[in-house]
Amino acid sequence: GAYRDDWLSLDTLRDGLNDTPTHQRVISTTALDYAWFTVAGTDIHSLAGAEQFQAYLDSMPDMYLLFKLVPLTAVLSAAVLAGRSLQQRRIKQSPDSILVIWLLLPVLAFTWEWTEIAPHYMIPLMPAAYILCGAGAAVLLSVIRSAQARRVTLIGGAAILVIIAGLQVYLFAGLLRFLDDHATPGAFGTPLHYLLDVRDTILDRHVQDVIVISEEEIAPYDQEPAVWGALLDSVPQVRFVNGTRTAVIPVAPALELIAWVPGLRICADQTCQDQPDVEVFERRPGEAPYLLRPAQEQVVNGLNELSPIRFANGAYLVGYAVHETSVVLVWELSGTAQADYQAFVHALDANGAKIAQADRPTWPGKYWRAGDRLILWFDLTVPPEAVSLYTGMYTLDGDNYRAAEVLDNNGAYVDQAATIPLNAAD
Repeated sequence: GAYRDDWLSLDTLRDGLNDTPTHQRVISTTALDYAWFTVAGTDIHSLAGAEQFQAYLDSMPDMYLLFKLVPLTAVLSAAVLAGRSLQQRRIKQSPDSILVIWLLLPVLAFTWEWTEIAPHYMIPLMPAAYILCGAGAAVLLSVIRSAQARRVTLIGGAAILVIIAGLQVYLFAGLLRFLDDHATPGAFGTPLHYLLDVRDTILDRHVQDVIVISEEEIAPYDQEPAVWGALLDSVPQVRFVNGTRTAVIPVAPALELIAWVPGLRICADQTCQDQPDVEVFERRPGEAPYLLRPAQEQVVNGLNELSPIRFANGAYLVGYAVHETSVVLVWELSGTAQADYQAFVHALDANGAKIAQADRPTWPGKYWRAGDRLILWFDLTVPPEAVSLYTGMYTLDGDNYRAAEVLDNNGAYVDQAATIPLNAAD
């Protein structure tokens, strides 16, 4: 997540030290709020996601008020132990002081929001909070003189502890049942037992290549690539395609595993699940099923075939189509690329002026295979006055732009990109 959200780059570090950062620095109680519910365990419903958390809470009795006794006890214990250390003037030597600092440090570190804060940043203080609860209980017992009162206090405290722990287990078990029966978009993914049938079917086929089609393709940071990259680790080749903007036609036999989402370019309306060569694996109610089928030819409406145009990165432009709100380019690959390329399409008028443009990532270069066809959709409405398309690929290294040049059959330089004349039919 830190990599994906760009928290590890030099630019992010520079922004954090800048006098005018892009993230607004404010003093807030967010860190305190996060610490409080992290210790209390009153955020368990977040695993059900923004769309379903209320349904989960409605299915369970309200126990959160009792759970709040835990952070309250920790805070009171910290205050008592800090006061005792000050009174006895042994702050440096006292383990009480270490516990109090341990509890407060993560909260104080993020009270001034020098960066975006997340609840899991408060996990390091959890042991301190629970140790402080025990230390506070020990202090309380030490000041009670009556043996009977100490016994009653000890039994009562133990009973409350057992009740809270039992209710936490009950809530967690209820959460697991809820997650197993309800789709939770944007939160907890499909439970494992739904996936194992798909995995077993794929492994029984002894296939060499599986293409997982969803709305994600960056492994291991996106959910579907992370899940299937692990489950299909024994398959020689597993590749991931963002099917909302990309399709690949493998030259060798392969299986397509489709995690259907709205906007997929293949099986757009889910009718493909009725085809005889498609196996359907149901998931939770409200979730689209997984579909498994042999890799198939992708039909592009209105495709115009081109004499292959060779690029320096080993890709050949072999076709294009112009639709009402999109442009489609078809490439034939000659092998694994050493970089991840961007692609662009410019619409040019009769004077050669650019009148419309779209850029997008192509497909991770590590997935390219010789003979495969790569289909890229661009969100671009071509104006009526456009007479040609100017298209190519490039990489970015910081501020450096490097084009994948067009070459002739002998490998000599031709141009920075390819020009495609548009005919009346386009």
